[in-house]
Amino acid sequence: SGSAIRRIILREICGLRIPVIPLEEQQRVAAILDKTEVIRRKRTAAIKLADEFLRSLFLSMFGDPVTNRKQLRTTNLGSLCARLTDGTHQPPAFIDSGVPFLFVSNVVNGKLTFEKTKFISEETWVALTQRCPIKQGDVLYTTVGSYGNAAMVATNRRFAFQRHIAHIKPSPERVRPEFLAFMLNSPCVKQQADRLARGAAQKTLNLRELREILVFDIPLVKQDQFLKIYKKCHNVDALASQSLAEAQSLASSLTSSLFVRQT
Repeated sequence: SGSAIRRIILREICGLRIPVIPLEEQQRVAAILDKTEVIRRKRTAAIKLADEFLRSLFLSMFGDPVTNRKQLRTTNLGSLCARLTDGTHQPPAFIDSGVPFLFVSNVVNGKLTFEKTKFISEETWVALTQRCPIKQGDVLYTTVGSYGNAAMVATNRRFAFQRHIAHIKPSPERVRPEFLAFMLNSPCVKQQADRLARGAAQKTLNLRELREILVFDIPLVKQDQFLKIYKKCHNVDALASQSLAEAQSLASSLTSSLFVRQT
């Protein structure tokens, strides 16, 4: 009709043919879907409990670097880094598929996610990363908008990222990457970022201020003591994630096969 507004006519809906699935089959699939939801809720609860436990453990072992009641050695973030820079300042040319290009929204809950990314060419990736190659064990830290989120690079997958993300290369003789990322995500360090961030509409933490954030400078053996427990908690999370993925896959497979048989 040329109209910009699309309409659904009721009598056309009433005339649609839909598969009639036996009640027993419906109940079987519903039970599996219920089980998947229970696993999802349990996993969410387990992640929350593990996160709360690790935050409490960090505070009990080290405390707050600002108040520093335990009288541990502290320093500014810049001194723990072999390099601290940011991503590309110029928006690259995007293509339909290729090397992932990450944004602030891809640094979530202490991890990098490659969902909902844009893509750049191989040539663009080389040009953007030749100045400061991205390597496993680097730490990324968001500095604009949803600032204050850190994630260790735990993959050898190639990617690049926008300038609103700081690129931190920890000094290996001073700090473990996992420990640094967790410390930057801790509430006591996040409070420092809140005080330093500038702007009204979109808060920004510039690199100069980021370098001055106060952090712990403690022996690697002490960091490893914390990380030993940290990794056990994450192993539990990984097992829960695997169980959830398997349950979701089974539910999806059964639902699909059920409707295929009925059509």
